[in-house]
Amino acid sequence: MLAGVRFGGSPYIPSTFRWGYGWPYPRLYQALTTDEIKQIAALKTVLIQTN
Repeated sequence: MLAGVRFGGSPYIPSTFRWGYGWPYPRLYQALTTDEIKQIAALKTVLIQTN
């Protein structure tokens, strides 16, 4: 089970079940860009307003 989670959840595999990333493939592991940080801030604002 652990091997399946580690392999299947990898950002390097172009599968439909890459959970926890939220970015289109191939995002991989890299620092967030300023545009991505702005997207996150906008989503946080919407989340706060709806809750």
